[in-house]
Amino acid sequence: MKMFRNTILNLVIIFIMIFNFTSINTMALNSQNKTVYLTFDDGPSNGNTNKILDILEKNNIKATFFVVGNRISANKSIIKRAKNLNMAIYPHCNNHDYDKIYCSKNSYLKDLNFCKKNMINILGKNCSDFRFVRLPGGATNTVCKKEVLNNIKNEIKSQNIMYIDWNVDSGDAVARNVSSNIIKNNMKNYSGIYNVEVVLMHDSGDKESTVDTLQSIINNYKNKNYKFKTLNNISKEEINYLKKIRVINN
Repeated sequence: MKMFRNTILNLVIIFIMIFNFTSINTMALNSQNKTVYLTFDDGPSNGNTNKILDILEKNNIKATFFVVGNRISANKSIIKRAKNLNMAIYPHCNNHDYDKIYCSKNSYLKDLNFCKKNMINILGKNCSDFRFVRLPGGATNTVCKKEVLNNIKNEIKSQNIMYIDWNVDSGDAVARNVSSNIIKNNMKNYSGIYNVEVVLMHDSGDKESTVDTLQSIINNYKNKNYKFKTLNNISKEEINYLKKIRVINN
């Protein structure tokens, strides 16, 4: 009899755990709470950034751009347009040369500061709160030595800056010329899984296929009832969610 009672008790505990887990996940997947952050690296570029801004403006949605500092000067009007359209603009790097950036922690920080200065010189002191940065190659890249990369990440966090990766990769950077079909298939297979999604795309000069597929990506998220936001408007709850799934400060 005692063994029977223990078995029943264990079954009740398991049922409660399953019920709570299901309830939590049902809340997480509530369509009203789903958010997508469209992010673009490696710009601005003369052609593609403007085309991307045209599409975003047409759809009345905002996105986040992680810029390369030494490309801003040659594309002042484009980056100013992005700012005027209330897009979020954050640092990516100043010189997109992995060997130079990642040879030491100080080299990375020097490059990052140059990027910030270029942003301020062209967009003004209030161009960004600099809360976020995206590391070239991502926070788990294998280009940088592990010890150097860990030192860089620790230093970034000590400055109350968050480094952010992505949980949906469009795949537009796997080769110089990626077909639109590859990007569409990647988005079809890997988007719509998370309550909060950060999509990696690029707006450098050779990413015409990204431009070609952007409208379909937007339509896909609209059909799945995602809300479009920029990192300027991210909530504490979303930050905590992205930290838990190792997108922020991984």
